[in-house]
Amino acid sequence: MKARDLSDIYDIFDPQEPLSGDKLREYYVERASPVKSLANIFSSEKPLKYLFVGSRGNGKSTELNRLSELVSDTLFVVSFSIKDKLNLFDVDYTD
Repeated sequence: MKARDLSDIYDIFDPQEPLSGDKLREYYVERASPVKSLANIFSSEKPLKYLFVGSRGNGKSTELNRLSELVSDTLFVVSFSIKDKLNLFDVDYTD
């Protein structure tokens, strides 16, 4: 899927939406990322927790989508968006 003009590029790389599915496979650019090593740690005996932090639009959700594709053969992945669960204009610290 090649872009024909600037509006096509903006539609493909919408800063409000992470790359997922076909777009992830077609447009993902390999870079320094801990995702491959994270995919191998799920066999650990200890429960592990990771926090992906960064400014808006730098690829956190795209990396999580990539991680879910890497582990989908061995794990059942449930994806959801917190903005579907909470009113973002009424978020409290307890949320």
